[in-house]
Amino acid sequence: MDPEVGYSQGYNYIIALLLRFIPDEESCFWCFIKIMTEINWRRFFIVTDPTMATLQADMPDFLQQAVPRLYKKMQDDDEM
Repeated sequence: MDPEVGYSQGYNYIIALLLRFIPDEESCFWCFIKIMTEINWRRFFIVTDPTMATLQADMPDFLQQAVPRLYKKMQDDDEM
């Protein structure tokens, strides 16, 4: 376990997706390790890292540009 990150319930979503495509558990484990370390997804699970807050703040602008219909639907639902 990564002592800076600790355990996170968010891991299960990543691992479940990996297991769907990599049925061998050991290979799945090492793929998860590579994702967390070399691709650096571990930063999403560090509370003091601003990466997730930045992504959340930028998401409305991204959605408005990339998927305007979805953005409008979300805005309409917020007004209810």
